[in-house]
Amino acid sequence: DVGIAEQHEVTAAAGLAMGGRRPVVAVYSTFFSRAFDQANLDVGLHRLPVVFVLDRAGITGDDGPSHHGVLDMALALSVPNMTVFAPSSAEEVGVMLAEALRLDGPSTIRFPKTPPRHVAADQVGRGLDARRVRSGDGSVCILGVGKLLAAAEAAAAELAAEGLAATVWDPRVVSPPDPEMLADAAGHRLVVTVEDGVRFGGAGMFWIHSLVLASSSP
Repeated sequence: DVGIAEQHEVTAAAGLAMGGRRPVVAVYSTFFSRAFDQANLDVGLHRLPVVFVLDRAGITGDDGPSHHGVLDMALALSVPNMTVFAPSSAEEVGVMLAEALRLDGPSTIRFPKTPPRHVAADQVGRGLDARRVRSGDGSVCILGVGKLLAAAEAAAAELAAEGLAATVWDPRVVSPPDPEMLADAAGHRLVVTVEDGVRFGGAGMFWIHSLVLASSSP
């Protein structure tokens, strides 16, 4: 426990990784910003296998405005070589941690303060693949990031009651995005991203940029 010395925590983890270890850095989402320089330059730049486990991602209610974890996704997506996991259930966390510990570079696993959602084994993903939860008619595609998958599914159910069949994806991994998910989403007339972060630099804008890059590649 490093108290509020997150910068030291991440630099120490980078040193451990350079020595052949695979350190796991546990920190509140909102305080990840304190160690961004170290995560960016000491870890990401060197592609070190450090796993950042970010608790209290998103709005944290009575913890107060200083503890809202709304910046971590934008910050993590700015770090080179960073894999960003967003579990939608408690069962996904262990699967993602195991996957993160196998990666050659840094990774982030972000989860909220709110009580976790529990799902059956057939609703848990694998590897870096996204998971299509619901297939629609091509009119609207909803990408529900992390805990907001539940809200995406609820919205799809309401739309179905009105005769509109929405496609719903659990992205699971924000970066690198699943090409199959992006291709499927691009085939819809409307795509809605539901995420608990900031709009600029968040998952939605990151995926739009990824699609633009993919379409411009020879």
